[in-house]
Amino acid sequence: MTFLGHSSDHEETRGTLPPLPGLRDKHPLLTTEEVVYLTNTSAPTVKRWVVDGTLRRVKLGKLKSGRVRDNRPVRFRIEDVAALTHLTTNEIHAALAIPAAQGGVK
Repeated sequence: MTFLGHSSDHEETRGTLPPLPGLRDKHPLLTTEEVVYLTNTSAPTVKRWVVDGTLRRVKLGKLKSGRVRDNRPVRFRIEDVAALTHLTTNEIHAALAIPAAQGGVK
């Protein structure tokens, strides 16, 4: 299994990432922090991927009228992250330790 951002000289240590504690467990959308964890990159890199079209974002909520800035929360579809990292959605669920009862690996 290959994770984006990991060097190939550590092949024997690669595999399933350990669970990332403290993140929400039950939704088909990933936070920027979860994408950073899965890709072993930084938040600015994820933002750059959004700007250049490499990764599509989902903005939550409705845009409030009269606002100059759009400060809505941003999430990412698991399928889009899976395509970017060359992982399956099941591997992403397992890496984030999302229980099967909440939409994770069965």
